[in-house]
Amino acid sequence: MNRRRPWLALVPQSDLDHATPGLGLTVQAGRRLGVAMLEDTVTALSRVERICAVAVVWEHPADLEEIRGLPRVMHLVARYRGVDQAVADAEQQLRGWIRRSGRIVVAGNLPAGDRGTLDRLLDHAATSPRCVLPDPHGRGITVMTAGAGTALHYSFDRNAVQGFHAHGTRVLPSSGFPTLARDVHTLADLREAMRLGVGPATLAVARDLYLAPEHTAPRGHHRVGPRHAAVPT
Repeated sequence: MNRRRPWLALVPQSDLDHATPGLGLTVQAGRRLGVAMLEDTVTALSRVERICAVAVVWEHPADLEEIRGLPRVMHLVARYRGVDQAVADAEQQLRGWIRRSGRIVVAGNLPAGDRGTLDRLLDHAATSPRCVLPDPHGRGITVMTAGAGTALHYSFDRNAVQGFHAHGTRVLPSSGFPTLARDVHTLADLREAMRLGVGPATLAVARDLYLAPEHTAPRGHHRVGPRHAAVPT
């Protein structure tokens, strides 16, 4: 497989009203934090040179306006509910790209994700038809990849790792890619992500909600990268 083959990044986003249920926040505060984490996740993807396009896949069209201002990102509205179905629908909408590009599917709550770790993960993904990265606690999958023309086996749930093993998918160690494995569902998850270094949007909201120590500094990697190519359909 060509290590420099372009990749398409898909970021499925479920209902923002339930983006952070494990943090005990109000709906409004949870939406703010969910949008911030999504923004930092997408911006990190945008900085990776071999990722030629980034698409956020929305389950709820009403949420789309929350992040429309982020440059160089496509927005797709899934025709079906559920993360797995949304990813499958996005691939159908972008099927012209799928034949010539690898795909990396990334959860939208990875605020510590960074370009260097993404590049390393894509190096591994380029040598295997399919890869997945589980979270540190085995709750589910944070990243899935598939090479050009290779079908993805969609599943982000807690039983996904066993299923991927059964399909012959390469399971990457979460300890090898800690910033991408660290999804945020609870306050402990958020604190661990901040220890690793979150992007500026997440840090700003976390500080405003008194969830982050004042001395916490953002990572320096979350800057907008080169302009992406248009996605053929």
